[in-house]
Parts: sequence; C-alpha cells; structure tokens
Amino acid sequence: GNVNKIKTALSSQGQLVDQQGQAHAELREAVSMLAHRLDNLRSWMEQASNRGTPSSRSPTVATEIPSPPIVGREPNFPHPHRYGGKPGLCKQFLHQCSLIFDQQPSAYEKDSTKVAFVMSLLTGQAAAWAVEISNAQPGLRSSFPEFVAEFRRVFHHPVMGREAEGRLLAIRQGKQSVAEYSISFRILAARSGYGDHALCGLFRRGLNVSLKDELATRDDSTNLEELINLALVLDNRMREREQERERERGDERGNAQHHPGTGTADAEGEPMQLGGGRLGPEERQRRIRDQACFYCGQPGHRVANCSMTPAQTKLTSSPVGASPYTFQHHTYLFSWLQEHTT
Repeated sequence: GNVNKIKTALSSQGQLVDQQGQAHAELREAVSMLAHRLDNLRSWMEQASNRGTPSSRSPTVATEIPSPPIVGREPNFPHPHRYGGKPGLCKQFLHQCSLIFDQQPSAYEKDSTKVAFVMSLLTGQAAAWAVEISNAQPGLRSSFPEFVAEFRRVFHHPVMGREAEGRLLAIRQGKQSVAEYSISFRILAARSGYGDHALCGLFRRGLNVSLKDELATRDDSTNLEELINLALVLDNRMREREQERERERGDERGNAQHHPGTGTADAEGEPMQLGGGRLGPEERQRRIRDQACFYCGQPGHRVANCSMTPAQTKLTSSPVGASPYTFQHHTYLFSWLQEHTT
C-alpha cells in the first residue's frame, strides 16, 4: 500500500514539473516577443529622430522625452480691500497684492496681469488716477515695477523722521486701551529712529495718569517690550476692577430700591430719639406703667407738656407767627404716646 502511495506522489510531482517547464517556455517566448517589439520601437524612434536632426544625434542612442513638471494646486487668497488713495494705506495695499502674486505665480506670471489686478481694486481718486495714467503712459501697463514706482510716487507718503518724532511726542493714550495705544506707538517708533531708552520714556509719558501711578511702584523693565507688556497687564487688571465696581454699585442701588427706609420709627414702633437716645424695652414699659414722661422720664406729665423738650423751649421763645421748630416731630410723638399709654 505504501509503495502505491509513493508511486502516486512521484507521478504527481512529475506532472507538476512538466507543467512548470511548459510555463517557463511560454514565459521565455513572451519575453522574446516583448524584446523584439522593444527593438522595433527603438528603431522607429531613432529613425524619427534622425529625420528631425540628422547630424545632431547618434543613431544608436534613443531619444529621451522629458516628463512635464508636476504642478501643485496654488493656494487661494482673498483679495485685498479696495484702495481709494489714502496715503497711509498705500504700503499695506501693495504688500497684500504682492502676497497674492508670490503664492499664485502661474496665475500672475505676466506683468500686465499684475497691473490689471491692482487696477481692478482701485476706487475713488486712485481709480481716477489709474485711468489717466493708462492714457498718458500706456507702457506702464506692461511693466509692473514701473507701475509700482509711479503708484508709490503718487500715493505713498509715509510719516518718517522728524514728523514721526513730533507725533511720538504728542501721542497720548486717552480713552484707548493700552493694547490700542501700543500699536499706534510701535508704528511711529519704527519710523522715528529713536533708541529703546528714549522710546520707553515717551511711552510712559503718553499713558494715562492712573497707569503712570501704578507703574511708578512696579516698573523695573529694561526695554520697551517689557514696559509695554507690564502696562498691558496693569491696564487689563484696572479695567476688570472698574467693571467689578460698576457691578457692586449696581447691586447697592438694587438693594436700596428693594429695601427702602422705614421713616423715623424703629421696628418696635417707638420714636427714633426720645431725650438723649432710644428707650430700651424695660425703660419703655416702666414709663408706660408709671405714666412717666417719655422725654425726661419724670412722672406727672407727658411729652406734650414737658418743659424739657426743645419743642417747648422753641414755642415759649419764638416770636408771634413763627412756626415751632419741631412741630411735626412733636405732633408725631404726642400721637404715638396717646396710642401706647391709653
């Protein structure tokens, strides 16, 4: 039985070897055919190349066709805001345009395309200038550097040198936050040419008095950046504290509206002042029990007839026709006593 199994296995292996041999033969034939076709293609390319430039190429070297460069998708940027001719915004406008040209070189490869793009964003006086300059100097539309030079000559008038120095001396924080004030200050500082020490002094000078007072006890900064950062922190804290005070004042006003005053009587219904001060509960009960005066504490009379009250003194010394000094208060006390002693 084992012999038969071995014979069967050997027979199967032989068949597999025959199949692999046949496959190898077919593969060799396919490779041969492919090589033949490749030779034909090379010969055809050599003939085509020789027909174009017969003396410049070797008949045995195949012509290499360069692959086209792979171009990635260029980023898409929003267009700058339209420019109307304001001198202070000229540099910013041209800078934004140059960013688009740098990031989209294939779209703005020609100078005429760049000039047309800039002109399309002009408005007001700047647009009127573009129309006139195109008619007067048509060559500018085909040269972007020349167009920019003329554009700057007309619209770019930066604050520099002495003018920047004068503005630095006059700039003040006012109602601005330190963040807003510092931006304006930095722009002028960059144009002035002043050193760091001088700029620190000018920055402090323009701050509001409250911030100067805070800086006087905390400022150990050694340069403009440290000074501005410290002023920013203090300004933010002071503004937060002011907002807290506003909320506290609002809460106090709300409490006053919800808890109005109770007049001249306390919670127990007795007068605020009798004689030299308030009566305690025990003393009040004693005077009621003894029918004593609620002003002087002596028995035999009431507050209305007490000679020790300022009202009685005023009544006896006032001229004819004069109003009693504490008539309303006296009447109130008299009514209260009648209510509590009867």
